[in-house]
Formats: sequence, C-alpha cells, structure tokens
Amino acid sequence: MPTLLFRNAHPGVAFVLVLAVAGISFGINTLVGAPNSVLLALATGVGAWFVNFILVYRSRYLKQNYLFGWLWFSAAVALSGSRQGIQWYTLGGSLAAAAWMALAYEMAFDQRSALARRINLGFVTGILLLWNVRFSYFILVSLWAIGWGTTRSGRGFLQLILGWLVPATAIATYYWTIGGPEHFYQWLAALKPSWTQTLPSPGEWTVLFWLIVAIPQTVRAAVSAKRSKRQGLYLSWSGILVAILWRIAHPDAATSGLLAVFAAPQLVNLQDYMPKYWMRILLWPSLLASGLVSVFW
Repeated sequence: MPTLLFRNAHPGVAFVLVLAVAGISFGINTLVGAPNSVLLALATGVGAWFVNFILVYRSRYLKQNYLFGWLWFSAAVALSGSRQGIQWYTLGGSLAAAAWMALAYEMAFDQRSALARRINLGFVTGILLLWNVRFSYFILVSLWAIGWGTTRSGRGFLQLILGWLVPATAIATYYWTIGGPEHFYQWLAALKPSWTQTLPSPGEWTVLFWLIVAIPQTVRAAVSAKRSKRQGLYLSWSGILVAILWRIAHPDAATSGLLAVFAAPQLVNLQDYMPKYWMRILLWPSLLASGLVSVFW
C-alpha cells in the first residue's frame, strides 16, 4: 500500500513517489482529455517531493517520510475541477502555498533572528502576488503567525508589513508603469468577490468530510501534543480557512493545489491517529476515487 511504502524513509522511496505521482497525473490528464504533457507530469512528481521536503523539514513535528507528498497529491486530485486534472496552475498554487507555509513554520525557530523571520515571511507573502494578487489575503494570517516563537508587538507587525510592502509596491508599480493604469486595475480586479453559487464536487465533499473528522484530533493535540505540533496544526487550519474563503469568493480551479497543501498536515495526522483502522485504509483511496468522479462530474 502507498501508505506503508511512503512511510519508508529510504531515499529510494522519493524516486518512487516522483514516478507514482507523475504516472497517475499523466494518466488522469490523458483520461479526461485535459491539456497534458510529459513535462507537466514529471513536474508534478517533482513537486510532490518538493512540497514534502520543504514542509516536513521545517515543521519539526511531521515524521521523516514521504507520506505528506503522497497525501498532498491525493488531495489535489480530489479538489481538481471538472475535466481539469492536474494542471500547471494546480502545481503553481501548491508551490506558492508551500513556500508561504515553510516561512510561517520558521516563526517557531528560535535559532534565527526574529527580525529576519518576520521580514522573510512578509517578503515571501508579497512576492506571491506575482502568482496571484489574491495571496494578499494571507497577510492577515501572517500577522497572526509571527507570535510563534517571537513576542507579538507593534514593532513585530510593522516589520512584517514593511517586508510585505517592498515586493507588493514593486509589483504594483510594474503593472502601473509597464502595463498602464488599465492593466493595473485589471490586476486588482481579481480581488473583487464574485460569490457564484456552485455545488461542491464529490472530491471537495470528500476533503471536507476528512477535515471534519480531523477537528477532534486537533482538539486532542491542543491539550496533549508538543508545542511544535500544535502550532503546525493551527497554521494548517488557518490556511484551510483562508483557502476555503478564497474558493467561495473566487470559484476557480486554481485554488485546488493551494487548499491541498494546507489540508495535507491534517490528513497526515489522521493517518496516524484515527481510531478506526478501516478509516485509515480508506483515506487516500477515497481522495483519489472522488477526484476521478469529480473530473467527469
């Protein structure tokens, strides 16, 4: 089973993860007739390894295995839109979310300067506006995250905001001067909510079900787990809430990879602590199966 295989910390399992994710991604995209390429499939496989590496390494509570990358991919498949499969924007959203989350994890690292951690988190959050201006929503979560390992203060909030303003101002200036005012307003127009009422896909319902199941496990961790695990789960939930609001206000397929990254820590935690063994067995197959149903929905 992939669950048992990807728990193996042997370096060769990373190669298996890349090939498995690439093969399944290529197969799904071919099956649904979505824009597809061998390069996209391989990039998705490498992306699964990278998301796993950058977040497991920095979380200080996720175990050293490749299950995180596998569950990220399973969730991304479940959240893929109708006949969309895994596309470049799915992978791009995941890498953007992983970069932000990695810097947010570092807020609890006491070995580094608190000033550097705050500025880095703000700077990366600003840089992500290049990928999507809606990532400006995450400045609010960043302001909350800086209290981990550092003292919340007006100076700390100001340092993060200044770190965010440098790339944000540069990007906005670029759109205004190079593209002109119309291009600038078009860039900002993506922040306007559309509030289109759409029913969740089967895959989204499946992810929502497992996240509801994860709530009691987070409550248990809040009273008994180590500080790093509590902070990691809280950060995951904050990212999930922002991503869900993002998806509701701006119902486009680009949020599938974003939400998959923030859901993955909860899924890994469920794989370890769900009381029913049969539920652990069904976790990742249910995500993949519901994703296949979703792309034909």
